[in-house]
Amino acid sequence: MFVHQHHLRHLLRPEHYTSEAQYRAELRHLFLPAWHPVATAGDLRRPGDFLTLDLLETPILLRNFDGQLRAFLNVCPHRHSKLTEKPRGRTEQLRCQYHGWEFQEDGRTARIPDAKAFRPWDRENACLRRFQVATCGELVFVKLTDGGPSLREWVGPLWELWQSYGGAYRHAATWAKDFPCNWKVVLENSLESYHIPQVHPHTFKDFPPETNAWHELTERFTSFKTMEPDEFATRMQHWIVRRLGEKVTGEYWHRVLHPHATGSSLDSFRMMQCVFPTGPTTCRYRCIFFTLRGHRRNPLAWALYRGLRSVATMVGKKVFAEDGSIYRGVQQGMAASPHRGVIGTREERVYVFQKYVLENARGAQELPVADGELVESSRTQAFDLGGDSRPLRVRLVFLHRLLHLPDGPLHAYEDGPADDRVADVQLLDAGDPDDGLHVPVVQPVAHVDVKPEPDRVGRRRPQLLQLRRQGRRADRL
Repeated sequence: MFVHQHHLRHLLRPEHYTSEAQYRAELRHLFLPAWHPVATAGDLRRPGDFLTLDLLETPILLRNFDGQLRAFLNVCPHRHSKLTEKPRGRTEQLRCQYHGWEFQEDGRTARIPDAKAFRPWDRENACLRRFQVATCGELVFVKLTDGGPSLREWVGPLWELWQSYGGAYRHAATWAKDFPCNWKVVLENSLESYHIPQVHPHTFKDFPPETNAWHELTERFTSFKTMEPDEFATRMQHWIVRRLGEKVTGEYWHRVLHPHATGSSLDSFRMMQCVFPTGPTTCRYRCIFFTLRGHRRNPLAWALYRGLRSVATMVGKKVFAEDGSIYRGVQQGMAASPHRGVIGTREERVYVFQKYVLENARGAQELPVADGELVESSRTQAFDLGGDSRPLRVRLVFLHRLLHLPDGPLHAYEDGPADDRVADVQLLDAGDPDDGLHVPVVQPVAHVDVKPEPDRVGRRRPQLLQLRRQGRRADRL
């Protein structure tokens, strides 16, 4: 059943899907503090196994050191070469491809050719940069920042559920693809079933009725559950599950842990999907797919497992491709849209996700950034409307460079839940704030941008917010 019984406001605006500043804010506040599912333990089963990938503009190397998994920045501290450009492999030593420096499991140097040429030795600056790595079931997660919650704390209530990615389920395939769209386009598509008839006419075919759709909405994650339809393919799948010695539930689950870790499951498979931003209007979508092996060990069980793995993987890739066919058009529409957008009750998980992005992309996490990087910040200010009207809370949004004061508010939005918001408020320039003539008044209007104008000494001066509602003047609190 749906939680809401009326449509919801589309909280994100088209510029949230195209802006370089928004992209940087999301990297800083949503992605860098998060854990990212990037591989399976089976990918790194033997000592010396390694794999490489680019994660959030960062080259990563994962390696098995005698059973211990380690994650490093794939850059040698000697003269900045990548340690290796191979996507995966197995080596006796972790050795740089350029000059042959070797490294231990803690990132410190081991053997260095012609080491006497580097006297006196600067041990502190000769270590590989390490990242946190941990596992949940067969899934291997990496975190790019120090400190913060452990993987178990970050996964929270989904920990036991994601432990099933392994055990009776075997890794079947991993695939990834780059798409010409903002990462939120992909994530939001996965959060709603409304698109099924148009995008998946040959696989899912139709969305389930509300009586067969259950939503759970929380600040950290949302979930969707439905019961499988009673048709031949479903009955065949249940027969295979029983022959492999497992219990049939008939439930399909889809859970998204903000910002991007997406786990879905049927009795016959487990799938972990994750979308990573690669730019303001590009992303990479990665899928790690498991199929049921079960606990029975006989020729029939083995044959059923092999057949199930082949068919389920084929269907999973087909659904992946069907979704991928729509992303470019959505992104192109975002770039040209004058509309506000609207969210239906079947899409209410999208609303929760957008609320999460708005509330957390300007969080308080402090991470190293270069001086001069664009930073977006905001503050909320209340205005008394007078009479019996409620105070109006307005969120002023600033864009400035790190270590520099804001140039002045660039946007103004009425603050509060979507159900309580009347409209955006207009942001106007009222001249010199010292002339005593400025009285805020309230005016619900369409969204506008105001560019601060330089004063006589060339510095940008702040804009004065003016509001008007029903012709009534109001004093600033």
